[in-house]
Amino acid sequence: MLVVFGLLLARVGPGLAPAAPDRGVGGIAAGVLPALGAFIGFEAAASYGVEARRPFRTVPRAVQGTAALCGVLYLVAAYTQVIGLGALPGGLAGQAEPVSTLAALQQLPWLSYLLDLGIAASFLACTLATGNALVRVLLSMGREGVAPAALGRTHPRYRTPHVAILAVLPPVAVVPVVLMAAGMSTTSVFVTLLNVAVFGYLVAYLLVCVAAPVFLHRIGELTRGALVVGAITAPALLAALVVFTADNLGGPYPAVFGLCALAGLAWFAWLRRRRPRDLARVGIYDETSEADLLGGER
Repeated sequence: MLVVFGLLLARVGPGLAPAAPDRGVGGIAAGVLPALGAFIGFEAAASYGVEARRPFRTVPRAVQGTAALCGVLYLVAAYTQVIGLGALPGGLAGQAEPVSTLAALQQLPWLSYLLDLGIAASFLACTLATGNALVRVLLSMGREGVAPAALGRTHPRYRTPHVAILAVLPPVAVVPVVLMAAGMSTTSVFVTLLNVAVFGYLVAYLLVCVAAPVFLHRIGELTRGALVVGAITAPALLAALVVFTADNLGGPYPAVFGLCALAGLAWFAWLRRRRPRDLARVGIYDETSEADLLGGER
């Protein structure tokens, strides 16, 4: 991707970005949420903490490095497209396939095929990473007793969480197929599912930002940096969620978000009532050992 945008930027040349049209707060929020959708899952490496060597060093490096590299890529891509398409009607926002359009304008049509190859590889990587993360979460929840115990089983020969995999992959594949069979276009299915997924991710990130300082304080490891990051990030995520939801009150998103939230709260209430001990033990499956620490054995 950096090669594609580097070649395009070399052809376009540096310049000042044209002024963006005023689309209001709702329009900005409507664009921010899908944009964040390309960033979700940057923390997928954390799901491998149990297996990683010295996870308190390697996992943070992987997560931070992913965020940094993606940030650089997004800035380069956005700058290149805004500059290169500024003279066209509608600018960047007016192009259905901006990179392909820009490649054609610069007489580099073969870049579109390279871009498609990169996008396909990216989608495959995202599917594998998020699928692995979800399967591993269900595996832990099954072993902790807050989900069906069968999800915590592993294959006797391959040692893979095969039950959790079989529980996750069919719905993930069936939902878009059913929606397209019902008459929705591929683009509509993609945008709809992306917005719903991003909303769920942002809610999870928001809860982590709120809960992390409390958890760190409970175990005696709260630092000023963690407190400041949580205090800055949580309001920003909450504002994005509130503005996007308010801007789509007439559409299906608020109802879908509300149903998902109610289902989650109902499940949590049932656990507190029927399985309070299991709920209190959440997290014990992944405990720190001496070898995990920075000063531990290599």
